[in-house]
Amino acid sequence: MKRTLGLLVGSILLAILSGCASVGVNYNYTNVPKLKINEFNIEDVNTVFGKPFKTAQNITKDGTYDIFRFEYAFADVGTARGRVLLLEFLNGKLNAYSSNSSFDEDRTLFNGENINQIKIGVTAHEDAVSILGKPQGKANCPSTIDDYKKRCEDATTVWSWMSQRKIATMAMKNVGGSNVFLSFDSNGKVSNIEFSK
Repeated sequence: MKRTLGLLVGSILLAILSGCASVGVNYNYTNVPKLKINEFNIEDVNTVFGKPFKTAQNITKDGTYDIFRFEYAFADVGTARGRVLLLEFLNGKLNAYSSNSSFDEDRTLFNGENINQIKIGVTAHEDAVSILGKPQGKANCPSTIDDYKKRCEDATTVWSWMSQRKIATMAMKNVGGSNVFLSFDSNGKVSNIEFSK
């Protein structure tokens, strides 16, 4: 299971097990589709999304990476839902993000049946969007976000798509989801495909 998906499922399970109706802070998820790599600044995080659930900082030879984590989960008698947003800034500019939600209003989905249309060395960024839809995550390489760090070793950029199911709280069924990670080379073509159900 991928790191971001694991964070989401963990948040949902915590809401269920703690007996609480909700866990985390319900951040402004409506601004997630507007995120653009290198065009969103660190000083705008609180204004655009609200206060993050957690923050971290890593200083490497590439510069200063600041990580902002937002998460919210809600459980009722029948189902539990959750959303997670990770933002990574390199020297103050957005370097990577990953978003995942099982709430109806912003549920992250993609059509996994189209994955066979992605071709290594052929499919470009715009083709990937036509085939799978808008990605829920992107990273410039290198990145320190777990979902992207290893994938960035042989790539210039990495994009991600995630589908998340609601959890039936009484039976604990339908935990998990599907993920696609596409790595792109310096020519903007797919260099690696990872698909998990």
